[in-house]
Amino acid sequence: QLPRAFQAWRASGGQGSPRSVTGVSAMEWLKKKMDYCRPGPGAAVGLYYLASMMFMHFVSTFGYERTPKSPPLPDVVFELLPAAESSFYPTDIVTTSLLFLVIFLSIKQGRSSLVCLRGLMFTYALLLNMRTLTISVTNLPVPNTTGPCRDEFPDVHVLGRLKTTLIYTFALGFRVPGVFQCGDLIFSGHTTYIWLMTLHCIRVWRKVYPNELLYHPKWLLVAWCSFGTLCIVMWRQHYSVDVILGFFLTFFVWHALQYKVELLWMKKSSRTVLDEILLWVFGSGNYLQPALPQIVDLQAAPKASPLHCTELTALGPILEVDSGVC
Repeated sequence: QLPRAFQAWRASGGQGSPRSVTGVSAMEWLKKKMDYCRPGPGAAVGLYYLASMMFMHFVSTFGYERTPKSPPLPDVVFELLPAAESSFYPTDIVTTSLLFLVIFLSIKQGRSSLVCLRGLMFTYALLLNMRTLTISVTNLPVPNTTGPCRDEFPDVHVLGRLKTTLIYTFALGFRVPGVFQCGDLIFSGHTTYIWLMTLHCIRVWRKVYPNELLYHPKWLLVAWCSFGTLCIVMWRQHYSVDVILGFFLTFFVWHALQYKVELLWMKKSSRTVLDEILLWVFGSGNYLQPALPQIVDLQAAPKASPLHCTELTALGPILEVDSGVC
């Protein structure tokens, strides 16, 4: 149904604006109607993420036996950067700091952060599905010359596989002493995590702090995450190609999903099942839009049908209708 503000405005003969008739603007009506806390999409995305993570780690255990015992492959970055010998892994600090930054921005953003987090988890789960495919079809020699997967190998029995799967599903990317993985190289999961969280934080930061002066810290965040990515190669956890593929795939999937959902919200023709799933997951589309809504004056626009008005008002995060033709 159309907002009461528009109904009352039409009943008055189109005099003034919807606010002057009812005291409630279309944007206020939209904000009240936006349901950020729908349990259905959130629970479904959470289960999809958990299942994707567990399946990826379980599939990776079957690559242990196929991991070549040959020396590391030639790598240009390996030749330029010496291997780090320290047991301290700086990338763990980077990933942990990004997690706390996401939590902080979610608190600052309020209820609408639920839509953002839903989109973040869905995108990450989709990338995990891609990584499951790549690590199951191709196995490379481990990039280090000593340590796990060179001096000792994982437990390949059924209980050992299940133990590894459960531990690394909830390990948040940390290395667990005595439990390790081999063969999960193409592409780097840590690189995917780092840059996906970075893209999420930059976008949400713009919504929480629209002031341009507060937007400059994004370069510090990019530098910090670049350091964490470089450490992945220096500590010989991945080849350079694993990191490069993880970086570009993350950027491509992130932006492709955003543009796809944004176009779907403005699409009037029929949608596919996949389109409906994306709209169901991303909710109102509020995740995709900049911090400040675009003000659209519809006073001079031609008369619109009630159906078109309903579609227009559904784009609340995109359009703020101050006065219109509905």
